[in-house]
Amino acid sequence: MTKVLLFLVLFIATTQNAESSQFFIPKPKGSDSSPVQTPPPPATDEVSINDESKDRAPFSERRGNVTCLTSKCHSGIGKGVVVHGPIKADGCHVCHIVGKKWEPSAYATEIGENKTIPSDHPKLRRADSAEINATCLLCHDTVGGFSPTARYPHPAIQAGSCVSCHNPHHAQFKNLLNQDPSDPAFCLTCHATMGEKINSFKFKHGAMALGNGCNNCHLTHFSDNKHLLKTADGGICIACHGDKIEKPALSNKQLVTIHDPVLKKRCPECHEPHGSNRERLLSADYSSQMYGKFSKERYALCFKCHTTDLALLPKVGSQTNFRNGAVNLHYLHIQKHKKGLGCETCHNAHSTPGSKLVRSWIPYNVLQLPLVFHPTQTGGSCITACHKLKRYDRVKEATNEKGR
Repeated sequence: MTKVLLFLVLFIATTQNAESSQFFIPKPKGSDSSPVQTPPPPATDEVSINDESKDRAPFSERRGNVTCLTSKCHSGIGKGVVVHGPIKADGCHVCHIVGKKWEPSAYATEIGENKTIPSDHPKLRRADSAEINATCLLCHDTVGGFSPTARYPHPAIQAGSCVSCHNPHHAQFKNLLNQDPSDPAFCLTCHATMGEKINSFKFKHGAMALGNGCNNCHLTHFSDNKHLLKTADGGICIACHGDKIEKPALSNKQLVTIHDPVLKKRCPECHEPHGSNRERLLSADYSSQMYGKFSKERYALCFKCHTTDLALLPKVGSQTNFRNGAVNLHYLHIQKHKKGLGCETCHNAHSTPGSKLVRSWIPYNVLQLPLVFHPTQTGGSCITACHKLKRYDRVKEATNEKGR
């Protein structure tokens, strides 16, 4: 009897506990047995974005501890050496719309993903999809050289494609650049025609091989100067070459004569800024030899500005001031058969302490031969290692001793 009573007590207790459980599986069809207990589902932070339930709660409420970067979708973002500030702060919403309402996206369809993601904007940008850089400029409107009043914007900015040069999430190089900014190949990715031209040059501008590459001379976003130059025309050249052009240097305030293109910082009139097949990056032929038979082609650089008459005519008027009466003294020096003198023998192309860009010495092999020139109102005098004192006068022809 005692055993029967104990069995009844245990049966009643077991039945009550089963009916109070929250977790059940349905009774088999046609069965009268009591519901069967099943354990609760395991806790998890993972959220399926493929859930097609129409009555689901907003993602912000049901995502648990999942973030954009800890999800399986975007785990590769933010892995570079340089990481965009919002990514570091888990602030994807700064640039992207992390929506309350999730709906099918054309972008997801385009890339073949069976997902639902918020916003109709491609890649969830906050700005109009027609202007990629509009999102960037929400924060970077005055950073990196941007200026709404600059005369010359970088075409990439005009086209609205900051991502042509920058990665919006992470990169291996400073300023989130897609490639090494010190390598001209980065710029030449777009400026391919210039790249082909540079590669064809025998002599290349050394600035392109220095630390900042193209940025030694050019700005990257906007400039008030053509070609995105840091300073106007030759001004950027003088910044590096001012103390190296001549001895005494161009920056020497005692200089009496500075060649007009140099004075007006128009260096590109004679030099190519990227490279040339001629020494000194010259834009036309120019012989630096002391002696040689004259030809217009040999001094094509000079004749871009100066008239060829000063070298071709024995008698002249206003074509040159270097004349004794009407006798053209340039012609006399230049057309002296096979031993005609080159322009660089007597003149310096950039600047001199004396008048008329006349040198104070003549380079001859390893020697420096003295050249003493004194100008007057109507002419002048000259004595060198080449000849004794000679005078000339444009108004009244001077008489000189014959011979050297």
